[in-house]
Amino acid sequence: MKKILTFSIVAIILATGNLQATNWNVNVGKFQFVVVTPSATDLTVTDAYLASAYLEYGERLPAILTIPNTITFNGNTLTVKKIGNGFVIPNYGAHPTNAEDILELYISEGYEMIDGYFDNCPNMYLVSLPSTLKSIGYYCFNNDLALTSITIPANVETISQSAFSNTGLTSVIIPESVTNLGGYAFDNCVNLTNANIPSTLQTVPAAIFRGTAITSIEIPNAVTEIKNLAFANCTSLQQVKVNWQTPLTNIYSNIFSGVTTANVTLIVPCGTKELYEAANVWKDFIVTEEEGCSINTAIAETGLTPAQVAGYYNLLGKKLDAAPDTGIYIIVYDNGKVEKVLK
Repeated sequence: MKKILTFSIVAIILATGNLQATNWNVNVGKFQFVVVTPSATDLTVTDAYLASAYLEYGERLPAILTIPNTITFNGNTLTVKKIGNGFVIPNYGAHPTNAEDILELYISEGYEMIDGYFDNCPNMYLVSLPSTLKSIGYYCFNNDLALTSITIPANVETISQSAFSNTGLTSVIIPESVTNLGGYAFDNCVNLTNANIPSTLQTVPAAIFRGTAITSIEIPNAVTEIKNLAFANCTSLQQVKVNWQTPLTNIYSNIFSGVTTANVTLIVPCGTKELYEAANVWKDFIVTEEEGCSINTAIAETGLTPAQVAGYYNLLGKKLDAAPDTGIYIIVYDNGKVEKVLK
């Protein structure tokens, strides 16, 4: 579909001592962008961002909404990389229900940062994020109840506080690129059954999965801190897997508040069961060591090198990414031993 582009430029001079930065408003269709230059005469672009949706009285945005990022300024074409924190979907005054109209959202390739708000769009069921995206801002998609799935691009480094809280998400994969995960990011996503923690993350933030329906979670070895209420009220939780040789103590006592941990299995590394059974918080679980520990112990008692799992296979010989939760599968160890397992 051909885009209709209209432009109007208004200079706003911001005086700071002897320096004057100038903001230029550039309208593209129903969107207003801001281009920042050092002065009204020096038109070197120092910043550019999407500022707002510009609507006439009673006007509405389309149900299928595409956010453009290409503008023309001073005869040059610019690719805008940021949606500013002043951007909101109109839902007030002359546009009281505009947020309810939006069903699909497409954010154009090239954007690296979303600081704006696409929250409280109760019927928006599809969001397409660009592969160039690096940062998702505070409350960005909060309260988007119809949003049941999202693909977070592999370049994203930051997911800010409450970015997806109280949405309809049922599953989410947080990419390994994420190093800054804000508290409450998936808080109260009551239909969320599958989620992960990136292996490089050092801090599990507050209430990250509180009130979700996750059934299992693995906490990576890189984690050195778990903040309050991280997994609180996850009443469907059945299994937690940890990877520390020494139980993590830099945790809040309420991280599993509202969870009957006496009914939840805690899988720990070989040889650490007694440590976890004596550690605060962790001792409240059903502590069990990971698969293969008993075999390794028996081999160790003979003075041989303990065997390590080399791979998991189904009965047709196809290699599996991990041991399945149920069914029949085969474990192959690095010493050549093969074990058939029925769960």
